[in-house]
Amino acid sequence: MKKILLIIMILTGIQIFGDYSYDYKYTIKNNEVYWDEELIEGADSKTFKILGEGYYAKDKNNIYYKGEKFEGNPDTLKIIDNHYYKDKYSAYFEGTKINNSNPKTFKVLGRNFSKDKNNVYYLGKKITGANSKTFRVLGFKYAKDKNNIYYSDKKIVEADSKTFTLLGKSSYSKDKNNVYYEGEKIENADIETFEIIEASEKAQDKNHKYERGKIIE
Repeated sequence: MKKILLIIMILTGIQIFGDYSYDYKYTIKNNEVYWDEELIEGADSKTFKILGEGYYAKDKNNIYYKGEKFEGNPDTLKIIDNHYYKDKYSAYFEGTKINNSNPKTFKVLGRNFSKDKNNVYYLGKKITGANSKTFRVLGFKYAKDKNNIYYSDKKIVEADSKTFTLLGKSSYSKDKNNVYYEGEKIENADIETFEIIEASEKAQDKNHKYERGKIIE
């Protein structure tokens, strides 16, 4: 199959970048650059270069993410992963500048969270009040710092940081006072007997059964 594809490429003058197994690709045909068969207007085919695993690319003038032009300096561009990159001026999430980010100290903490010496970010947006120095990811969109517990970019106001824990491989969590689903308090859930049912989004306590944080029985 690969030999047939190679012959087709030679006969048609098409260059394909990246691994054949990817469902995304850049191509060059007749000195024009395409993403998924859509022409990228103004892309310079002579200096065009694929970056990372296939989402990002650059030429002498621009940076591209999935074929779209995005902010950044091509000469100092550094790809961090499929979602993040940085240049000497800033860090970026999926092609959008992360405002006030410090590229020298910028770190990715999994797909959702990132931080630099000054701030913490969720999907490229600053989490107001989060402490960068002590911030760490717990899993399933939960995180904590020295003062608070977070679900995505929101502080769980009632959460007790010292006793907070995740419940299995799910979006449930609890502390000494409450049980939560996706950061929202489950009213009247029994803390002592609350448990996950077979690592799913279902749970139970001595009084009820729950699915995605709602009472179903």
